[in-house]
Amino acid sequence: MEEEVKILKKLLNHKIFLDEFPGITYVAVDKFGEGIDVVFFYREGISYAESKLFRQRAGQSVRDLAKMAGVHSRLNIYPIG
Repeated sequence: MEEEVKILKKLLNHKIFLDEFPGITYVAVDKFGEGIDVVFFYREGISYAESKLFRQRAGQSVRDLAKMAGVHSRLNIYPIG
């Protein structure tokens, strides 16, 4: 699972992912229990309504990237869309 965490950290903090969701400035990825926690950090001043517009799509993108990268651990993505 440690390798999966490293892979996700690199993918989700890469310019390509962050440019697709400009409201997200950083993605924290850590092992927690039997799964992996993924936490979005938003740019300063973004409103709840603004983040809600892309949060669900960003979560699905995380799941798609994880699948393509061979990450099989359970993902907990926060904040939830």
